[in-house]
Amino acid sequence: MIRIAVTRQGEHITHWETSGHAEYAEKGEDLICAAVSAIVFGLLNACSETDPQVCCKVEENRITIDHSSGNEVIDHFLTCALYQVKTIEESYPVFVRVLERRPDEV
Repeated sequence: MIRIAVTRQGEHITHWETSGHAEYAEKGEDLICAAVSAIVFGLLNACSETDPQVCCKVEENRITIDHSSGNEVIDHFLTCALYQVKTIEESYPVFVRVLERRPDEV
């Protein structure tokens, strides 16, 4: 399963983490993995090119984006990508899970 964990401070997404594998199909044939990868790598590239304050990391089986600069353009990128992965989650809930956390709401 692909897991996307998003942390919000108020209305701003401050942390994004993607991990796991969809395991919908064989490697190279997995359309769910390809769709999520396209969204997340597009997000990663857009964030890193737009604002050098955004910390983007690509590790084995994990991509993280930390955003605390308050850049509204980055906020829009993150929000748009969240809508996109949620749309995939709605169609394929066994293979994609999106979790939103709000540490300011205990």
